Order: sequence, then structure tokens, then C-alpha cells
Amino acid sequence: MAQQRYMYNKLVTVLRQCYHPRRRSELKTTMKTLLRECRDECVMMFEKLSSPSPVTAHNIHWTKYATKARTALRQLNQQMYVQARRRWLNMPKKNKNKREDQRKKAQTLKAFLNCALKRPTQEGKPWCLMKQNAEGEMGVIDESTEVMKEEINFTETHMGKGRQRWYINEETGKIIQPYCTAT
Repeated sequence: MAQQRYMYNKLVTVLRQCYHPRRRSELKTTMKTLLRECRDECVMMFEKLSSPSPVTAHNIHWTKYATKARTALRQLNQQMYVQARRRWLNMPKKNKNKREDQRKKAQTLKAFLNCALKRPTQEGKPWCLMKQNAEGEMGVIDESTEVMKEEINFTETHMGKGRQRWYINEETGKIIQPYCTAT
């Protein structure tokens, strides 16, 4: 892309040299450097421009030469646009991959810092529970099934076991009409 930008700028100078009679003498050296530095695929484009008219030629010849230079400039500009567009269309894929890498780096860094700073890890469920009996004594529940039952009981009471439901009619025991899904 940088080389194409360089060739594009050189073609612009060729056009300027075509329109100014004093600068037409520099045109031959400009074209030689352009043909020497361009790649093989661009040689075909610049072959038409390789032999400019003599400096003393009439303006009509220089106008024709300028139109050839302008068409080459247009072709080069179109190629650069297509390359830039293709790069622009591939940007979301690259950004997605960069974001994924950034996320992974952040996770590994966090794990490393937690280990280095000796922070406690996320704690799991308890193996045993301490529960007060009806007599007021503390007892230990160490069986996994009993621990699970206690968790379920605690969750049920927290979520409203035995609470009066506001969407059920007290007299009929049915769901109030606007909240009923059955028709």
C-alpha cells in the first residue's frame, strides 16, 4: 500500500509537469524513476507513459499525455480503494480475535495476581452445618444428603413458603383473571 501511495504521488507530479511547460524537462527523469521502482504488475500501466512527447511539442500532444497519466492515476486509485475496502471488511474479524486475546490475558493476569497476593479462592459449599435443636443445643450435620435438605428448606422459606399469594383469589382459590394464562 505504501508503494502504491508513492506511485500515486509520483503520477500526480507527472500530471503537474505535463501542464507546466517549464517543468516538462523533468518529466523524463520522473518517469524513469517511477518505472524503475514500480512492481511488475504496475509496469503494464506505466508503459504508455514511458515515452513522453518532446519538450517542444505542441500542447495537444501534452494534453493527450496528461489524459493517459490521468487514466493510470484512476486505475491506481481504484486498486488502492479495493485494497483499503478489503482491509476494512476484515477489521471486525481481527478486532474479535484481539478482544478474545485481551480477555484471555486479563483472566490469566487475574489468576496470577490472586496467586501471588495469596488471595483466597472462591469457597465451595460447606461439608457440614451447625444447627440448633429444639432444646437449644448445637448439633452438627455432616451427611451430604442432610446438608442438601437443610439448604432446600432454607431456600424455600427465603422464597416464600407458606406466604399468601397475591394473585390467587382467597374466596374461590383460583388465579385472578388478568393473570390467568388459560383461556
